[in-house]
Amino acid sequence: MEKLSGDIAAARAALLSETALLERRLKEAPPAEKRAAAPAAPALPPAPARRSGPEPKPRGETLAKTLKGMKPDQAASLLARLERPLAVEILRRMRPADAGVVLEKMKAETAAELFTAMAATPADGARP
Repeated sequence: MEKLSGDIAAARAALLSETALLERRLKEAPPAEKRAAAPAAPALPPAPARRSGPEPKPRGETLAKTLKGMKPDQAASLLARLERPLAVEILRRMRPADAGVVLEKMKAETAAELFTAMAATPADGARP
């Protein structure tokens, strides 16, 4: 515990030192450099190379799996607050039985609106 506390204190000290150095450099920079440097974001390390393998799952599929792990009341409450296109996308990616349980826990008007949107819009997002 003491070692961890010491490590945290050392990290804080290093951070404070680095912050002071950056602030000093910013104050000492010529005016033109200040204007150019002010809006720029700090340099980020290069993104790691993508691993070869399966493509990441679509957003809706991942969110649907997340909702499946929730209680139906919680999932219904969350879906009811989302933008309708996103809620419809998530419901489409859920198993019909799971989507039915979640819709059942919503207010009838909200469930009807989402269900109607699911029926009116093709699954690929194109308009009929």
